Amino acid sequence: MPVPISGEKTPNRIFIPVLALAYSATNISNIIISLLAVDMAKTFLGSSSGVSIGFTSQLNTINSTATVAFAIILSALSIRISKYKPLFLVGIIFVLISAAGSFLSSSLLSLQIFYAIEGAGSIIVWIMATTIIGNVLPPEKKAKAISYLISMGAVTSLVTIFLVGYVTSAGGWKESFLVLVVPFSALALMVTLFALPSELEKDNFSQKKPGINGFRKILSNKSVIACLAVELLTVAPGQIAIFSIAFYRTRFALPVEWATAIIEIATSIFIIAPLISGRMVNRVGAKRLTILNLSLVAGCQLILFFMPNIYAAVTVDMLMVIFGTATIPAFVYLKLEQVPNNRGAMMSLNSLFSNIGSAIVPAIGGATLVLTFGRYEALGIVFGVMGFIAVVVLAFLVKDTTKE
Repeated sequence: MPVPISGEKTPNRIFIPVLALAYSATNISNIIISLLAVDMAKTFLGSSSGVSIGFTSQLNTINSTATVAFAIILSALSIRISKYKPLFLVGIIFVLISAAGSFLSSSLLSLQIFYAIEGAGSIIVWIMATTIIGNVLPPEKKAKAISYLISMGAVTSLVTIFLVGYVTSAGGWKESFLVLVVPFSALALMVTLFALPSELEKDNFSQKKPGINGFRKILSNKSVIACLAVELLTVAPGQIAIFSIAFYRTRFALPVEWATAIIEIATSIFIIAPLISGRMVNRVGAKRLTILNLSLVAGCQLILFFMPNIYAAVTVDMLMVIFGTATIPAFVYLKLEQVPNNRGAMMSLNSLFSNIGSAIVPAIGGATLVLTFGRYEALGIVFGVMGFIAVVVLAFLVKDTTKE
């Protein structure tokens, strides 16, 4: 079993900001790709037609594929290694290489390759950051630390949304990678290299059963399997924005500017809600708080597309974002404590299931709209039912090991 770390051995206060800085660096490229897909299509394909945008959109597919691949690799690697700081640094280096390569890319293919490297770096940083938090901090501080990561990442995303337009107007879309991502990720690399406490390199998990035996131990745990199933079923709130914005624009003729404002409000919620939730975990309990928030999210999903006007719909949507982001610190903490001896492998598997869900959910949503001839109400029912199934699985099959 892992050795408990006393309050006296808790790392100094710079520990969490260092992790948060590195995690934030992984958010910038995704914003740039999302906002400037049209500009990239014009540069490499000569037009911004639907076909060109279709090709450009494959950047996200390739990025997700790389994320899944490295989640699988880290699942095995995390069981065998005892030093996580070097892997954390590798993740940041991947993000830096990706940004520099994206700036220098001369074709859509090269941009796709470098953006795939970003996906690998991002997943390494997230898994290592949460694993280090799980291994080093005392129980009462873990959820708060996770909330800081989420909030700092949201702040960076929001600032990036405002800066990308100015940078692109001044120099072009490639300069966004050079001006925004390269300096930020280079700073994160240097700060992590010199400021991350050396004691974090010592992991507390047992290595008596490395390799395949470690996997068997993890996957034979029914509570772990239930957690992974819940992760798969609860990706929908994050993906529903794809459909909700389209719903607003087609059903209520919402202007593009308003749609952008909604996205900015949702991003701002990511800054505040996790911080509040992270402070409630110790009082309410990780499992209980997760069940409460996921139930509210599922309810919002169920009724969102039945709203009669844009104001009611956006209100329900933002409530869903609030409850969804408030779920993150509690649920991550709950998952970290499922297999204390193999937290790295657990978080790697969790990321794997999350990305699989991110690929499946849009397909389910798209298929639902096609089969129901564009009935968004049916989409809400499907996603809502998925959410409530996740709540049932969580309530009856997931063990609250944070209380042990």
